[in-house]
Amino acid sequence: MPSLPRSFRHARTRFLMARPSVGIALSLALAASAVAVVSAPAQAGVTNIAHTCSGDINEPATVTIDTDAPATMYVNETANVRASTVLSWPGKTTYNMMLAWGQGWVEGAADFKVNAGGVPKTFTTPFTRADVKASWISDGTGSDPINLISNGSNVVAITAPATPGTLNITQAPASSVVARIKWKRNSYFQTFNDNATCVSGVSPVVDAITVRSRSKIVNFALSSTSVQQNTPVSASANVTVDGGSANGTLRYINTTSGEDLATATVTNGIAPAVTLPLQAVGAHNIEARFVPTNTTLYDASAAGPIALQVKPARATTTGLTLSKSEIAPTGFSIATATVSPATGAGAPLGAIRFSYAGTTHDVALNPDGTASHTIADLNVGSYPVRATFVPTDANTWSGSDSSTMLLDVVKRAAVSTTLLTFTKNPALTTDAVEAIASVSVPGGAAPDGAVSFTITGGPG
Repeated sequence: MPSLPRSFRHARTRFLMARPSVGIALSLALAASAVAVVSAPAQAGVTNIAHTCSGDINEPATVTIDTDAPATMYVNETANVRASTVLSWPGKTTYNMMLAWGQGWVEGAADFKVNAGGVPKTFTTPFTRADVKASWISDGTGSDPINLISNGSNVVAITAPATPGTLNITQAPASSVVARIKWKRNSYFQTFNDNATCVSGVSPVVDAITVRSRSKIVNFALSSTSVQQNTPVSASANVTVDGGSANGTLRYINTTSGEDLATATVTNGIAPAVTLPLQAVGAHNIEARFVPTNTTLYDASAAGPIALQVKPARATTTGLTLSKSEIAPTGFSIATATVSPATGAGAPLGAIRFSYAGTTHDVALNPDGTASHTIADLNVGSYPVRATFVPTDANTWSGSDSSTMLLDVVKRAAVSTTLLTFTKNPALTTDAVEAIASVSVPGGAAPDGAVSFTITGGPG
C-alpha cells in the first residue's frame, strides 16, 4: 500500500480539523407515508447552524443536510421524513489523497442525529460516488473541492404530539453529524476512511413544524325539519377537535338562498342553540360551519346540510248566515258563522270576529266549527255584517272572511186592536150608557191617537 505524504500522515495523527461551517438547511416537503400523509405542504423554515468539528483531515469541510419534513402536521400524525446530505471535501485533501493512493473516487455516508419533539432520531444518508478530476494531480494544488451528495435513501418516521402547537426538530446535544468518507483506487480498491464528528452549535433548533388539529361539528340538528310558515326553528351543534380545545364561532348558512342566518359562540366545544330567522315557504338546506379563533392551530369544518321544508298554513273557508235579514229597531237577528278546511279534513281552532255597525265581537269557535252572535239594539238603517276567522295557530290554519250579509232595521206601523165595552148592556131606552174603547198594539207599547165612536141604527 502506498505511503501517505508526511504532512497528510501528520494530519491524521494529530486528529485535528479546522472549524468548518456546517450548514444544516431543512427545507420541508412531506415524503410518502403509509400512515397519515400531508399532501404537497409548504416547507418549514430554514435554520443554519455553525459547528465545531474534529476529524482525521487537517482541512476545512462543509456538510449541508436537508430534510423533507412537512411545514404542517396534524396531531398524532406520522410522517416519513427523508434526509439528504452534501459534503464538500476540500480540494487540498483530495490532492494529498491522490498523491498517496492514485486517482480514484470518493464515497461514504453521514449520520445526522436530532430530537423530534424530544424523541431521538438518526438519519443515515449514503453518498453517491464522486469521481476525482485528473486535473487535480497536474495542477498540484487540488483547489477544487469534491462534493459528495447523498442519495436520500434513509427515511425516519416522525410522529406529531397529541395536542396542537409546535414540534421542534433540534440537533442532538453531541455528535449530531458524523461523516464517514472512503477513498477507493481503481487498481485494487483500497479503502481509506476519514471520520469527522460535529457537535451542536449556537442554536439547537433545526426546524419547527406547526402541529394542527382537525375539527369536527357534532350533534348538528334543527328543532324541526318540516314546519308551517312563520314557525320558528332553532339550530344547535357542538364542535370536537383531535387535540386541544375548540373555540370559535358556529355559523348557520342557508345554502339554498346563500343567506347567513345566525352565529353562536363556541367555548371549549360547546355552543348554545340559536333561533333562525323565519324562512319562506319552500325547501331549504341549512349548513353549520365552524370558524376557529386560532386558525394557525385548528382547522375549520362544516356539517350538513340538513333539509328544512317550510309549508304554507292550511286554507280555511268561513260561511255566514242571519236568522233574520230585516228587523225592527227593537228586534234582533242571530248571526251564525261556520269555519271548515278549504280541502281535506280537520277542525280549525280559533274565534270568529263578527263585524257590523263599526263594532267587532269575538266569539270562540265551538268544536263543530260554528260560532253565533245576537245582533240587536240598532237604529233604523242597513248594516253590512261580516264574519272573520281568527286562527289560534296562524302557522297551522290561515284566516278567512265570509261574504258580507246585509241586515235592514226598519220601523213599520203597528197593527192595533180595539176593544169596545159598555157600562150597561143591555140597557133601557131611558138608561144612560157609557161606551169604552181600549186600544192595544203588540209589544206593549202605548198607542198614540184618538178613538172615534159611531152610532148606527136605532129603536126598531
